[in-house]
Amino acid sequence: MLKVIKCPSCAAPLECDGDAFETCEFCGSKIAVTPDNSFSQNSVGFDGLLQNAYKLKEILNLARSGNKIEAIKVYRETFQCSLAEAKNAVERLEQGQSVSFQNVQFKSANVVSPEITKTALKAVGIFTGSMLLIPIIIVIFVFVLVGGILWSVFAKMDSAFKVKPSNTPAKVVETTKSSSFFREVLRFGGEGIGAGNFQDNRVIGIDGEGKIYSADYSGGRVQVFDKDGKFLTQWFLEKRDRSIYALTVSRKGTVYVAQSGETVAYDGANGKVLNKINTDFVTDLTVTLDGKVIAVDRTSFSVFDENLKNIATFKDITKTAGVTTNFYYLTVNGLGEIYTITRDGKDICKFSTDGKLIDRFKTKATTPTDIAVDSKGRIFISEASKIWVYQSDGNLLNSFDATQTFAITFNDHGELITASRPFIVKYAVNQ
Repeated sequence: MLKVIKCPSCAAPLECDGDAFETCEFCGSKIAVTPDNSFSQNSVGFDGLLQNAYKLKEILNLARSGNKIEAIKVYRETFQCSLAEAKNAVERLEQGQSVSFQNVQFKSANVVSPEITKTALKAVGIFTGSMLLIPIIIVIFVFVLVGGILWSVFAKMDSAFKVKPSNTPAKVVETTKSSSFFREVLRFGGEGIGAGNFQDNRVIGIDGEGKIYSADYSGGRVQVFDKDGKFLTQWFLEKRDRSIYALTVSRKGTVYVAQSGETVAYDGANGKVLNKINTDFVTDLTVTLDGKVIAVDRTSFSVFDENLKNIATFKDITKTAGVTTNFYYLTVNGLGEIYTITRDGKDICKFSTDGKLIDRFKTKATTPTDIAVDSKGRIFISEASKIWVYQSDGNLLNSFDATQTFAITFNDHGELITASRPFIVKYAVNQ
């Protein structure tokens, strides 16, 4: 029986598919499904709640596809709010930020009796009284601890003053993240609008010469760097007012960008528009070694040549793979085989060049932001704070922290390059 839960973070209604945990597609929160927060088809108010859930998904899709006016209209009609409130909510959705849907009302079929309420309040009062003692104990402990630390510091300072000062300047030691599996070898960028700085870079691509391309989510500015992170140039997209959903770069240096309603090919050296086509709901792009461009639009793959002429389209790949959610990110290996991951991270699917399902396995990722495959066939999945690494057979190999990582790709040397806003980071990975 279909159930709906209420997100505790943003109050959005979410459909349950039977799993113990659900991920809110509006704010990204991980939610445990329990009898207390789920509502069955027989629950009071279910019909209105489910209707709101569908409306919220419709608004989210409209906002992400760039149809802001219609999204605002539907939001106002659904939640009976002012134009300013609707406009603010839709703009936050469009920018990937969370929106609170507190005006979505839930009614539970279970009624709490007054006697139970009185008992609960009494228990809370006893608990609150006992909790007042804890801050007092903590304050005493802190005074003792701080006193000991200050005594130690002053003792060391007194000893240091008796030592003859050295004329040798202090050595600055720079540390980077590393482990037996990976090592950070380069980091550049930073917050700002100057050359080499970013505000919200979420996409990245590399050409055959190793040049690195990255852009902010909005504003339309694409920046180009050499393989060592030196700023080379910048240029702007044709539609600067539209958010960037995906960016990929061919070995020849052609930059392909997916925005709302279209995919455009640019000359990576100067930003000149080479070709463009109308595309709906494209969420990610990748380029094969021989220059073919592959796009995923949630339920289908489309394959184009380097001039964006359609070669083939594989429809209903979600049904082929037997998944119930949409595909959002994809990559391709040296053999042209396609890997794609669902938005909730539950499934990675591998397809042949002719669209046939080869393999499927589960992952530990819950909110993936990108996927990449290295020359060894290992599969890397990025989240906002972590990168997961799986072997080609689906066994978990490793994972490491990677703050604010939104896009990942590999260069010809097997180095992992990430768009970790507001930086670009390069990792050497254990081969």
